[in-house]
Amino acid sequence: MLTACFLLWCLGQQIAPAEGVSFTNDFRHSDRSERIIGYERNFFVFGAVEQTTAENAVFAGALPLNIQLFRGFSFAGGAVVASTSVPHRGTNANFMARLQLDLTRRFSVAYWHWSNAHLGRNNPSVDSIGVTMRLRKQ
Repeated sequence: MLTACFLLWCLGQQIAPAEGVSFTNDFRHSDRSERIIGYERNFFVFGAVEQTTAENAVFAGALPLNIQLFRGFSFAGGAVVASTSVPHRGTNANFMARLQLDLTRRFSVAYWHWSNAHLGRNNPSVDSIGVTMRLRKQ
């Protein structure tokens, strides 16, 4: 356990667990909409997607790439798997990238991008923007 904590510290990750809830809404598409509610804890994300053109979905994923670009601005990346295709005509498995800009110690603006990176027949994506509320202080 000490080695894992030391490794996380060396890579610039926080030892204290990060925990937050995000509420985002797709902003790029006029013909459909995805609303995402996500719960993030450490390197994992769980949540639900409400879709206007398809069945709603639940998802889980890991965001092992977590980079603090500069104070108050971070980038996270990884993969998520959903119970149905997100977005409609997409795939169940997607790559996820998140940019986050801190407004206060508790609130930040978040941009989420889901895409399958052309691993399926087509590459529909979800681009959503919203708010993240941290449940624990950093």
